[in-house]
Amino acid sequence: MEVYKAVRAQFLPTPSKCHYLFNLRDFARVVRGVLLVPAARLRDLPKLVLLWLHEACRVFGDRLLDDSDRIKLFDVIYKAVYANYRVHLDQVMTETGYVPEGEKCSHEHAANVFFGNYMEPDADPKIYDQVMDLEDMAVKMEYYLEEYNAVSSSPMALVMFRYALDHVSRCGRVLLQDNGTFAQAVADPGGVKGISKRFFAYLSHVISKREIRRNLDTQIANLPNPSQQHPACPILVPNRAV
Repeated sequence: MEVYKAVRAQFLPTPSKCHYLFNLRDFARVVRGVLLVPAARLRDLPKLVLLWLHEACRVFGDRLLDDSDRIKLFDVIYKAVYANYRVHLDQVMTETGYVPEGEKCSHEHAANVFFGNYMEPDADPKIYDQVMDLEDMAVKMEYYLEEYNAVSSSPMALVMFRYALDHVSRCGRVLLQDNGTFAQAVADPGGVKGISKRFFAYLSHVISKREIRRNLDTQIANLPNPSQQHPACPILVPNRAV
């Protein structure tokens, strides 16, 4: 709760950051994210700290636009970890291999913490758990992509680089939650980056096996002059699990 209060106080909406709007639903999303991991797989404190760090970064950090804001958020989370768990985040991240010996823990190290339900493709049901190896994560994503392309009439030619892994994992986490909804904000939806983000989001839908729909395309197409939107208010393409 103290992280939520600090975020509300420090990250206020501005004309260039008009989406900096946080409410109690965001606090609930962190709690629901922590509850995605079965109790049987959450037996030690370091893993709980990493899970809580991951969920807080996904709910609050993924909305932040620049590194200065991400550093501020990480400082808030860093202090909250010791205040609530009585353990230093540096110690947890070093012992679990995310921070090399002698380095100070930062938001860049926290970005390497992943949880998802995609690491055991043949599991039924798929279990939301910690990702221990990013290279293995890339292999699993390519496996899902190959499985989809083998049966699809519209195969996707995607390269699973690091940004793609981040995007697929984030979208998949949202779709796991009840009434999970996310908006893809791209300044050029018809360009390479915009099209790629849509394909990666669709891959997360393939992994989660949820039906999704895009319900703002028609409304956006009917805007008087959608090409002249403010850069901070790009076209939104929400995909909602139904």
